[in-house]
Amino acid sequence: MIEVIVYFISIILMQISILYLYGKLVGKPLVIKIKYMLLFAVIGILQIILNLYFVSISSLFTIIYSYFLFKKIYSSNNDEAKNYSIIIWIICLIIDIFLMVLSASLGLMKFYELDVKLYKSIASILLSAIIFILSKFKYLIKKLRKIYQKMRKINVTINQILVIATVFMALAVTSSNFLFNQFMVSILFGLGVIFLITIIIIISMYYQIITLKITNEILEKNNEVNQKAIYQYRILKHNLESQLMGVKTVANKKAKALLDNLIKEYNESFYIKHDINSMPLGINGLVLDKLYKYNEDKIEISITNKIKSKILKTVGPRSYNLFCEALGVTLDNALESAKESKDKLVYIEFRENKEVIQMKIMNTFHGNIDLDKLGTVNYTSKKKGHGLGLYSLFGRKNLTITTSIKNNLFVNKIEVKKLKRK
Repeated sequence: MIEVIVYFISIILMQISILYLYGKLVGKPLVIKIKYMLLFAVIGILQIILNLYFVSISSLFTIIYSYFLFKKIYSSNNDEAKNYSIIIWIICLIIDIFLMVLSASLGLMKFYELDVKLYKSIASILLSAIIFILSKFKYLIKKLRKIYQKMRKINVTINQILVIATVFMALAVTSSNFLFNQFMVSILFGLGVIFLITIIIIISMYYQIITLKITNEILEKNNEVNQKAIYQYRILKHNLESQLMGVKTVANKKAKALLDNLIKEYNESFYIKHDINSMPLGINGLVLDKLYKYNEDKIEISITNKIKSKILKTVGPRSYNLFCEALGVTLDNALESAKESKDKLVYIEFRENKEVIQMKIMNTFHGNIDLDKLGTVNYTSKKKGHGLGLYSLFGRKNLTITTSIKNNLFVNKIEVKKLKRK
């Protein structure tokens, strides 16, 4: 009877230590009211029965009661209770398996054979003490909070949680079956740590993808605002120029000369010679920036846009970045080549179909271009260059680049695959 009471107390202490750690994570003090003691007692009794007779579902029960305790005692929302219960449960399992390894190494498993309940009671009390000590480490609390924020951001689903829980439960149950095999318990502990690290890495990588997507969407939204501002500015410029021309008709010679100088100076200072709204949303800023670098080279530029959709949403963040990289390299090459040619012409065309987003750049050029060598390492048709820009784009997944010469124009066609819609 005494052994059962000690075992019961150890489980109550375990509940309190888990609640204490959770309180540190959410930044709230643990206040245990009398009405919660009955709840602890019921959970303790159920946990004893499961630990002794239904070990396979005992761990799952821990997650479930932790979730409801967090919501009840701390008035937490679903996200906090769900994600932190998984985080704390995994920490407890890793520590539990570590204690098995330590016991096997120190030859303490003989006490398990003598008295199972007492051994489990001591192990639970030790586990509770370790959790309480870990709760005092601010660095660990800070890291666990970051993991939670990433889990919340990527919206970990119930199915994903069940997969993680199943793997760790399998490790825990298998470890309990090999209590007297130090080697096997050590291997399982190592597998648990590796799996935990893998989960953290996957969460971090997926979080970065989500963050990148959100950042790109913000930039795209800013781009829309800038489009409207530039459009209004162009209207203002056009109206102001017309008004100055009107004033010029009633002005004297000196005033006319002054107005001519003002109009000339105003036009030369206004570098946006191409309507940003005539370019696809999401890449118009990049195109405009490239064109501005060659603003004084008197290159005649023509742009046709048949793309109505938003490129970022259509192709996805990774392909979007790849498309921007390809656009930057090919447009730089085209403008540089046209600059050195006699006619100085660049034609940019944007199109789309159900499968791809397409960009075609045609430009005049000077000298000879070997199409067979184009895109190979160190080959370049420019006077100064290394040829690595275009070479780095060939063979990239979801990106197709074709080159040709048509009517004395060098043609670069870039295609990037759209996302497959379910």
